[in-house]
Amino acid sequence: MTKTHSKSITAMAIAAVLVTAIIAYTFVCLFTGNITPLSRVTAMLMPVWFVAELTLLCTLL
Repeated sequence: MTKTHSKSITAMAIAAVLVTAIIAYTFVCLFTGNITPLSRVTAMLMPVWFVAELTLLCTLL
């Protein structure tokens, strides 16, 4: 495995963790009723976050 490929996988893993955190934050805000402007924006972009998560996980696996 080359260094470039290893860096790419690491970057994708970090991105996957970040997207997972965004999805978790959105669900917690929606389920607890803590609707802030940030949670409204992330909820509106929820389909984008799910597609990004699936794409990242499929690429990593």
